[in-house]
Amino acid sequence: MSALCPPPSPAVAKTEIALSGESPLLAATFAYWDNILGPRVRHIWAPKTDQQLLSDGEITFLANHTLNGEILRNAESGAIDVKFFVLSEKGVIIVSLIFDGNWNGDRSTYGLSIILPQSELGFYLPLHRVCVDRLTHIIRKGRIWMHKGQSIIPMLTGEVIPVMELLSSMKSHSVPEEIDISDTVLSDDDIGDSCHEGFLLKAISSHLQTCGCSVVIGSSAEKVNKIVRTLCLFLTSAEQKCSRLCRNETSFKYESGLFVQGLLKDGTGSFTLPFRQVMYAPYPTTHIDVDINTVKQMPPCHEHIYNQRRYMRSELTAFWRATSDEEMAQDTIIHTDESFTPDLSHIRTVGLLGFRMLNVFQDVLHQDTLVKAFLDQVFHLKPGLSLRRVFLAQFLLILHRKALTLIKYIEDDTMLGACGMQKCHQEALKKNRVSLAKQLVLKELMEHLIEKDVITEAMMEMIQGKSGSFSQNIEFLNLLPKRGPKAFSAFCEALQETKQQHLVEMLLSTIPSHSNGNARLNSGYEEKLPFPLSESEISQKRPRWQLAEPVEHSLDDGDGPHYPQVKLCTPEFYHEHEHMAYRMKSHPRGLALILSNVHFSSETDLEFRSGGNVDQTALEMLFRHLGYQVMVRHDQTAQEMHKELENFSKLPVHRDVDSCIVSLLSHGIEGGVYGVDGKLLQLQEIFRLFDNANCPRLQNKPKMFFIQACRGDETDRGVDQIDGNERADSPGCEESDANKKENPKLRLPTCSDMICGYACLRGTAAMRNTKRGSWYIEALTSVFAEDSRNTHVADMLVKVNGMIKHREGHAPGTEFHRCKEMSEYCSTLCQDLYLFPGINSVI
Repeated sequence: MSALCPPPSPAVAKTEIALSGESPLLAATFAYWDNILGPRVRHIWAPKTDQQLLSDGEITFLANHTLNGEILRNAESGAIDVKFFVLSEKGVIIVSLIFDGNWNGDRSTYGLSIILPQSELGFYLPLHRVCVDRLTHIIRKGRIWMHKGQSIIPMLTGEVIPVMELLSSMKSHSVPEEIDISDTVLSDDDIGDSCHEGFLLKAISSHLQTCGCSVVIGSSAEKVNKIVRTLCLFLTSAEQKCSRLCRNETSFKYESGLFVQGLLKDGTGSFTLPFRQVMYAPYPTTHIDVDINTVKQMPPCHEHIYNQRRYMRSELTAFWRATSDEEMAQDTIIHTDESFTPDLSHIRTVGLLGFRMLNVFQDVLHQDTLVKAFLDQVFHLKPGLSLRRVFLAQFLLILHRKALTLIKYIEDDTMLGACGMQKCHQEALKKNRVSLAKQLVLKELMEHLIEKDVITEAMMEMIQGKSGSFSQNIEFLNLLPKRGPKAFSAFCEALQETKQQHLVEMLLSTIPSHSNGNARLNSGYEEKLPFPLSESEISQKRPRWQLAEPVEHSLDDGDGPHYPQVKLCTPEFYHEHEHMAYRMKSHPRGLALILSNVHFSSETDLEFRSGGNVDQTALEMLFRHLGYQVMVRHDQTAQEMHKELENFSKLPVHRDVDSCIVSLLSHGIEGGVYGVDGKLLQLQEIFRLFDNANCPRLQNKPKMFFIQACRGDETDRGVDQIDGNERADSPGCEESDANKKENPKLRLPTCSDMICGYACLRGTAAMRNTKRGSWYIEALTSVFAEDSRNTHVADMLVKVNGMIKHREGHAPGTEFHRCKEMSEYCSTLCQDLYLFPGINSVI
């Protein structure tokens, strides 16, 4: 390590931990981001050794490294990011858990890290998930404690020390990579030499039924380890590295997350298990007592995960309500000589309401006939040769193939056959899987499906146990095809009832029209075209078009995209106003170009524009219904955008139509919009392409531009009105005039017959609802659909301004809660611009 590492801050506290064996861990650290000083280390945990492995300065330097790249962290609220650093030049690996939290009212980014020598990488990797899961849960609890203004350090110490002890014990007592079969029960001359035949059958059967997770206890380390090695023969190499033998002197503690572990009873011949640790194990556990030859097991995996999630939620709720350590329930103890029913009555007072768990460990009721046949046959082979090892490998291969066959049978013949969903419905879900995973809003939807007996409350709990909306939606989509032939129609009905009709349209559009029976749900859902072919064909109930982008946390309480129906102009109004307005009756009215950038290159700092495709769809439908021929281009670089606009401006068809529209949907700054490559396309250059010199075919014809992009990064926080609760009637944009920062290179053109609508004022950010699209485009489409029949464009944009002015962000706990936006427009129009929807050249 370099001797030039910075010295530690005087505020850094250090805890030295005495371990009984060799420690593969160099240190653990807790760091935070200081807005003035940058990354700072608050606490260090290090093993107590005669020779200092790392100086405090070196530890501080390494810990700071983990937070250096987190200044622009933009994660979901509550997210815990796991980062893995390999610093070859320093000879170390660092595993960091990065999270946000509030401490004494200040929100900051924190990092809990463990540091190991790079030479221990192979040792650590099999145990990575065990360590991360344990530290993740303590962070969940610690973040609650921080929010209450309490120090998180004691809580972290209570988990960091056991993790260090776990790694130390695994260093000395992990199961060897190559297990000698002579050290297992399978080397006995005859079954029953080491243990009773029925006991061995139950132990192996239950071990396989609980996903290879077992805890073996006894008074003799030799007997315990012999069973541990035997069970490990049925694990993969990586799972064996995550298993531990018991030691002769004193017992290790039970460790959640290990596959197989051996533990010694105390001097009284008893052993207890911590209830919380057993519940937090990733898989159910088999409990094996080699002294009395008993085998008990936890409920099956799906029940275990369901109970685990309920317990975790209840524990965190109780922790949130507690005001001191004394109010937190201590870990309940499971006595290993009886089935266990935890008494949670003392916990209910602080919030574990409604949680019940019966018989954590139960008798093994189903003994595997495959295992019995294997044991009967393997002991017929002569011991001492390699035949038993070969036979074991053959048995595991057969077991694997039978499991795959069973899964295939369940999927094909049981779930997806006569008792399952129709094939065409399965295909519709499959074809739209990504879009559904991104857009589904499950919370209310699942309540409807419970009411329709499609899913159960336990299934809903399982789905909600997944982290993040995308993972929950994937879990739901995996389950839905297995819920019977009526599941698809019930799902579509639930989508309608929860105002997600656009997803129904998306699904039905992918079901072949020739499918037999009621595949297209004709009784409940009419077949509709994506867009009407002309204004005269606009139906009373217009379909919602397919969306391709995710539904995330809404910036306000919007329910989903809204595509209003365009109201048509009457011939009488047209004849009264045509003489003082631009000519507007060609068919089509003109060409409309929409450039929509949603997915940006990972090499840029520009984020995915969630909800961006909602805007594109809304504008496309609006322009078509207004009589325009629409062209849409997706995710283009700045150069591609410029080329597309240039080609569009030179199209010969402009000579025969009355107007044109250009809409830009992307990230931006004042005077420009970004391509997906992060390069800027200046608005001045766009307007120049359509001026009277460069676009003669559109001379004296109105040219409309609508720009949904930020013009800065300032969020308009709004101000309180001083004259009561009534909203002000003033335009609300005078304040921005005092802060104009003109850029002569990016000024608006002075050419004629143009009108340009902007989503926001100079220097401010535009708001986008991830379910309904951007505020501006939603207001624009709503006003134009309702009022274009009898209002000219400039007045409609004033109405749009009014709608935007009265809108307010709803995102509690974020900087966007109660945020504001103000749109504006600039015009060089020389006449009134009426769109006259429904009026054609015959009139």
